[in-house]
Formats: sequence, structure tokens, C-alpha cells
Amino acid sequence: MNDAEVRRSEMVALDRWAIETLGIPGVALMETAGSQAAAWARNRFDLGPGRRVHCIAGPGNNGGDAFVVARHLRNVGADVTVTLVGGDEPSTPDAAVFCEVLRRLEVPFVDEIAAPDAHLLVDGLLGTGLRGAPRPPFAAAIEALNAAGPPILALDVPSGLDADTGVPAGACIRAAATATFAHRKVGFSRGHGPAFVGEVAVLDIGIPYAGPGRPTLEASG
Repeated sequence: MNDAEVRRSEMVALDRWAIETLGIPGVALMETAGSQAAAWARNRFDLGPGRRVHCIAGPGNNGGDAFVVARHLRNVGADVTVTLVGGDEPSTPDAAVFCEVLRRLEVPFVDEIAAPDAHLLVDGLLGTGLRGAPRPPFAAAIEALNAAGPPILALDVPSGLDADTGVPAGACIRAAATATFAHRKVGFSRGHGPAFVGEVAVLDIGIPYAGPGRPTLEASG
């Protein structure tokens, strides 16, 4: 079952178990996460031909999820643009794979962050691993997204929200919806979490819910 709530450390352990013990490639998990999020968002936000989607990606794996979302929404006819924040290239190998795919598809990479004329903004800036307040340039990007106006879909966790405590230490995305992966994070129902996550969809990304050596989850909901 995927109704257990998990802490940051538990999600890290589950990812490591899936990749290192079971041998599921990280790029496979990222592809599944992004494709599931895109499919959910397409229905939730009525996305398709003529709808503009702007994806904002950080340099890590959360940005990689956003790259996959961008590709799948483009595949259904949405007008998709992407902004990469925090560097000219992704900082993880898996994210770099999907960034390059977008470039080969000639998906526009733009400097603009806010995109007030978009039908949906996708937050792929920072993931569950964030500790403390977002640093520049991420804090400014978060503030720009919140001020832009269109609804924001956060991937896995709203950027800036502590996944364990539900308390932002600084700038934090106020999402209309959060597509979270594998399990709901405990911070979604703690602290100020409910005010930032919006509607929550828990998406299966292919990490088995049982198996030899699977990490024990203590923070069950």
C-alpha cells in the first residue's frame, strides 16, 4: 500500500533500495515519476493543445522530474517552455539525460521564470532533500513563481517546504497541487504543510511496496 507517510530519510532509503538492491535504474524511476505526474496534471488542469505550461527546474533530480513532465505534456500538444535555475547544466547524471532529450527535441529553454500567461507552472526546483532556507537563486525563483498568478504544480514537495516538519525556513512554493512520489511526506500534514501543498496526488513510480530488505517505514499514516 502507498498510504504510509514517510520522512525524508525513509524516502532516501527506499530510493537507494530500489536502485542499488533491486537494480531499478534511477532514470527509470525518474521517467515513471515524470510521466505519472504529467498524466495526472493533464487531467487535473485540462492540459493539451493550445495550453501553455512552463516548467521550472533546479539542477538536481527534482529538475529531472520536471524535464520528463515537460516532454510528456509536449507530447499531448501543450506549448511547453522550460527554465533551468541554478546553473547552465543539471548536476546529476539522471537529470542530465532528460535535459538533453528536451534539447534534442528543441523544446525552448528560456530565462523567464514567472510566465504569467501560462495555464500551469511546474515547480521542479528543490526536492525532499532540502534542509534550511532556499539559497539564491532559488529563493528569488520561488517568490517569482508565487507572484506570477497561474496555478503551480509542485513535484514531490513544494520547493522550500521541509518534508519532515512542514515548516518552511524561508521562501516556499504555494502549490495548487502537489504530485508526490511513492508515498505522502509527513510534512504535508504537519506544521504549515497543508497551507502549501494544495491538493495532493500520491503517484506510484514503481518502487515495490514489499520485498526482501525493503526499508521499514516508521512514520505510517
